[in-house]
Amino acid sequence: TAMNTPKEQEVFTSYGNMPNAELLLSYGFVQTDNPHNTETLVIPMIRQAKPLVIACNADGSLAHETLPPLRLALVNQEERESLFNQKEGDDEQQMQQTPVSSPNGGSGTASQENGSTTSITNRIISSRNEMEVMALVGGTLEEAVYDLKGFIQQLEQQRQLEKAFSDDNLQHRDDDAIFSLLVTYLVERRKTLQACLTCIQQQYPDLFGFLETLG
Repeated sequence: TAMNTPKEQEVFTSYGNMPNAELLLSYGFVQTDNPHNTETLVIPMIRQAKPLVIACNADGSLAHETLPPLRLALVNQEERESLFNQKEGDDEQQMQQTPVSSPNGGSGTASQENGSTTSITNRIISSRNEMEVMALVGGTLEEAVYDLKGFIQQLEQQRQLEKAFSDDNLQHRDDDAIFSLLVTYLVERRKTLQACLTCIQQQYPDLFGFLETLG
């Protein structure tokens, strides 16, 4: 935006509300405690044509638009039949309510493919299904948080060994900058995943027993 700026006054710019992965790839830095950070996580599922991915937000919430495929993958037979019946009802209602123009200029009705199954699974299918979804997501988050902690420790140990066996101080400074950036990103990723895990543990305490935050 054009504006009058006094001479020698400091000018600031904003990169926008971006997650850390995008900031790192596009601008080469990571924001600590980024309120707009979002981290994705692959949920391991067998017999799936493509990986199921969820997104965790910095405030500990799950991105709801990433949950429907997981809910659908975990439905039992009774829930599947119920979803099918709901979908048929939605399709019939859509057909009755959607007017279209016919080739001869008249009007009629037609069913539109609008992802009604996905629309249905945007909401909770059943308490059983949602508990199973959260158990799987929570377990995957627990493992990811634990693995990240170990990976960060390994990186730090490896960096110390590299510095101990090298006399190139200039190379040390360059490597330290890259290393610091990588570790900062991983630490912030772990914080976001941990926040999401903590929210699930608090919302579904029976799934996890006593709430234990991983250091």
